[in-house]
Amino acid sequence: MPTEELSFNNKPILLEIYTKLLDSIEKNIDRRYIVNRFNLSILGVLSAAFGFTINSAAEGNPSPLGLTENIYLAMVSLISLVWLFQILRFREVSRIKHDVAMKIEKDLQAFGVTLEHQIETKSRTVLSYTILELMFPAGVLVGCAVMFFWN
Repeated sequence: MPTEELSFNNKPILLEIYTKLLDSIEKNIDRRYIVNRFNLSILGVLSAAFGFTINSAAEGNPSPLGLTENIYLAMVSLISLVWLFQILRFREVSRIKHDVAMKIEKDLQAFGVTLEHQIETKSRTVLSYTILELMFPAGVLVGCAVMFFWN
C-alpha cells in the first residue's frame, strides 16, 4: 500500500512512524515478559540446586555440584539484582515510547495511547505492574541477605 494512501489528517509519514512505534511498544512488552520468565526459570533451577545442597549438608554428604550454600546465595542475589535493573530499564523504555506516542497522537489528533494512559492512571487502586514485578526479585534479595547473615 503506497504511503499516500496511509494518511490521517494528511500526515502519512507521521502515521507510519506512529504505527511502527506502537509495534515497538508491543515488542518491548513481549521482551519484558520473556526476560521475566527467563530470570524466574534461572532462579527456580538455582533454588532447586540450593535445596539439594542444604539437604546433602544435613545428611553429611558433599554438595551435589560442589558448590557451597554461600555461592548459591551469591548467584541468586546476582540474578535477582540484574533482574531488578532489567525491570527498571524496560519500564523506562516503555515510558519513553508512550510519551513519544502521546506526542505524535497530538499531531495526528488521535488519542488511543493517551486515552489508555488516562484510564490506567485513574484506576490506580491496584499496585502497578512494575511494582508487583519488582517485589519478587527484591524479596529474593532480602531473603538471600537474611540467609547469608544467618549462616
